[in-house]
Amino acid sequence: MVINMESRVERHQRKRKRFFSRLVKSIILIVLIIFFTFYMVEVNDTIKDLNVLENTELLDIDLSKGSISILGKTYNITVK
Repeated sequence: MVINMESRVERHQRKRKRFFSRLVKSIILIVLIIFFTFYMVEVNDTIKDLNVLENTELLDIDLSKGSISILGKTYNITVK
């Protein structure tokens, strides 16, 4: 049986390091999702302008109907 004898200061530093690493990872994930959405909309507009594809709905978000179309497939969103 091993007992880990660490001081309060070491434990607090370890918790702070873990908190900040999780915070940085969360911020990076949120920024990547925002960039992905923004550039997906830009690509969708460019495809519509150039009339390249038959189905030009790469990304369509309709909050009034509660639906999201991604790559031609429509998903319904229900919020409780």
